[in-house]
Amino acid sequence: MDTRAAIHVEGTRTDVAEVKLERFIFVEDAPFHQKMADRVYNHLVRKIFESELEQGSRILEADIAKELSISIIPVREAMLRLHHEGWVKQFPNRGSTVSDYRAPERLKQLYQVRQVLETGIFYKAAATITDKQLAVLNDIVGEIEVAHQKNQVLAYREVDADFHQKIAYFAGGSRMLRIFEPVLLQCFCFGILYKNIQKYDVETRLPKASHRSLCNALKAHDAALAAKLILEHITESERVDNM
Repeated sequence: MDTRAAIHVEGTRTDVAEVKLERFIFVEDAPFHQKMADRVYNHLVRKIFESELEQGSRILEADIAKELSISIIPVREAMLRLHHEGWVKQFPNRGSTVSDYRAPERLKQLYQVRQVLETGIFYKAAATITDKQLAVLNDIVGEIEVAHQKNQVLAYREVDADFHQKIAYFAGGSRMLRIFEPVLLQCFCFGILYKNIQKYDVETRLPKASHRSLCNALKAHDAALAAKLILEHITESERVDNM
């Protein structure tokens, strides 16, 4: 079982139906057994997600170590992971910068990777999803619909990410989540929407109808339909982020 802050097992069972995925990017305090490098990683991803670190912003390892009152070693380990996952670019003797996806072609490539991964995830999930897992997803869809009705852009994105993360975990466990999560969150973080968040509202800029239909396809165990609908969902999300 993955021990990152993203995952908390309730009780002693490890069945995926019993696993609660915390909203990874908003975890403030990692559990004591989590590596310090993972805490640094979580800290920086949260800052990128919340636009405290914008695309192209410079990150100095010494500054992060000072901010968190830790040594430079776990910061370097976290920065290397962020680099390998595409969150940052590293430059010899010049530190790192947050990756810049403002060029439409770069963002398109990111969404293409998401399409490949998530169509497979939904195809698999449709075959294996349980009633308990569907109940969890339906609760999240309810939260998504409330955020949409209240025009809460950041809240919408948070529960939207939670929805997709859980399905990835239900389909392939912690290994699948580790592969998929950075791609998903980068689509959310680096979409054009986040450059000028104050100019947008949920009603006119965010896809609103497909989460419920995705759940219905999973409930019907219709793998072909689930894969088709998630592809349409991702395509619409990409269109919105490029408006």
